[in-house]
Amino acid sequence: MFTYSPTEHAVQLDLIGRVHGYLSAENYFTDLSEEDKTEKTYGALLHSYARQGQSDKSLSLLQMMKEKGLSLSS
Repeated sequence: MFTYSPTEHAVQLDLIGRVHGYLSAENYFTDLSEEDKTEKTYGALLHSYARQGQSDKSLSLLQMMKEKGLSLSS
């Protein structure tokens, strides 16, 4: 019924990570279309990993973002 923008997906992803944990956030991210996987959604998943102390997953995701040419900024 509604179409979310990548920014709205990023907010949703952040909320899922806060409430249900990073595993649920990963599942949500995996189900996104490739068009919705932008620096905003990658950043939200990265934030979820960092918030829950998943340093290995954070570093792996950062490397993937670099390989895809996504901008990395604070």
